[in-house]
Amino acid sequence: MTFEPAPGLAATPFWRNADVFGGEGADKVSRAARRYPLTEPGSIAAFDEGYAMLDATFGATGEIERYDTLAAWFSAGSLSAPDAPITAHYHMVVARDSESATNGIAGIRDCFVTVDRVNAVSLVLLSHSLVAPEHRRSGLGALLRHVPIALARRAAAAAGVEEPRILLFAEMEQVQPSDRPSVIRLLAYGKAGYRVIPPPILPFAQPDFREEVQHGPVPPQPLPVLAVIRQVGEETSTEIPVQRVETLVDHLLAVHRCHSRWDHLVPIREHALRALSAWGTAPVPLITLPTQPSDVGALAPLLRSVTFPLYPLTWQGSEPLKNPDDELAALIAAWSPTPEVP
Repeated sequence: MTFEPAPGLAATPFWRNADVFGGEGADKVSRAARRYPLTEPGSIAAFDEGYAMLDATFGATGEIERYDTLAAWFSAGSLSAPDAPITAHYHMVVARDSESATNGIAGIRDCFVTVDRVNAVSLVLLSHSLVAPEHRRSGLGALLRHVPIALARRAAAAAGVEEPRILLFAEMEQVQPSDRPSVIRLLAYGKAGYRVIPPPILPFAQPDFREEVQHGPVPPQPLPVLAVIRQVGEETSTEIPVQRVETLVDHLLAVHRCHSRWDHLVPIREHALRALSAWGTAPVPLITLPTQPSDVGALAPLLRSVTFPLYPLTWQGSEPLKNPDDELAALIAAWSPTPEVP
């Protein structure tokens, strides 16, 4: 069907209907695009409004960078060195409800977009996505998953790259039966064409963003994460070239090194690439994410009890690990009966 873009970012030539993955539901995304104009904040006051909403959701668990960090990114656009081989830019996209009398914020997506001009690659590190409760099941979540592709094309074009290879990457929490929101997000990513690089092959971790770590005496405790990836235009592929995984790490660190201490990033890089090197040169098989709650058993390789032992003890935290079989049984039980996932 014809995708009818809303004013703002979706009305630019970088927005392509074909980018909407089939599992998202084209009709739903089309209706959401008409209802929710997508714009980027034009002032620090507008940025502050968006950041406050994100911080209210993600701040308590330390899943968002400090205000000063993201405000600096927003004000400068990029904190990359001018001669950096991979440049990174920060973006916040706000979706407002055109059907509301107040035109209030219904959802927010923020992310970092990297561009490697020499190799014609653009990666989007998906930082946060927030849909207000009253706007869930409206297609807005799918719309916000689609926005980063347009941002990547725009950034690449500005760098002189017309048809880049585009990769979307989400640093996701390991699966725990008690964490229903993270399971819901993984099911949604499955519908959106994402797969997971097996943790034993790429045990990646997010830097420790805490103030007392970045600017104080507290030693870092990187957060183990799942490498959730969409290869735009290659969503049906069940593997990824090992060289592309190496490129992925380089792009992620090109973002993080702009606001994290490099000596904190080196162990993360070395740990991830050591495992990748041990894999060899063969293509890496990707884990297919389930799309329905009835299939949550397929998340067994992504359970916390299975993945955390792949990391140094100091990264695992103090919470004891469960038995994998017990954790899987608890996960399946937590999703039975199986409610519909938005």
